Amino acid sequence: MILVANDVDAMAAARMLTQQLRTDNIAYTLRPVANFSQVIWNREQFLTDQISVIFMINCGATFNIPQLFKIEASSTFKVFVLDNHRPINLANASSAEYVTVFVEDEELSEELPDYDSDLEKSDEEYVYALCVNGMSSPH
Repeated sequence: MILVANDVDAMAAARMLTQQLRTDNIAYTLRPVANFSQVIWNREQFLTDQISVIFMINCGATFNIPQLFKIEASSTFKVFVLDNHRPINLANASSAEYVTVFVEDEELSEELPDYDSDLEKSDEEYVYALCVNGMSSPH
């Protein structure tokens, strides 16, 4: 499944990705999303056991992806996030076996705090996501 934000850059990236998937004869579902509630709706309507990979184009970096898609420790489920919105949710950064967030090399030089540290204990004090371009936070 491919979830695509409704902006020009995301649509262009989705076009390139779907062209490659078609060339390789890989089946996919393309769903446009404008906000967090549409991501939730698409998860509930289209996510089945047959889907093991989700691409999120220009959406998803600010969301807690493991919680959003209810990813379990023994899961083979994988989410690839290509998103220019910041900040990146720490749960995504600490769940590298399930969630891959593509970032610029310069961003990798920064040391990220451990998600299981004090940040998890003070969810109300820590802002997980910014409301950017209509992509609202789940909190």
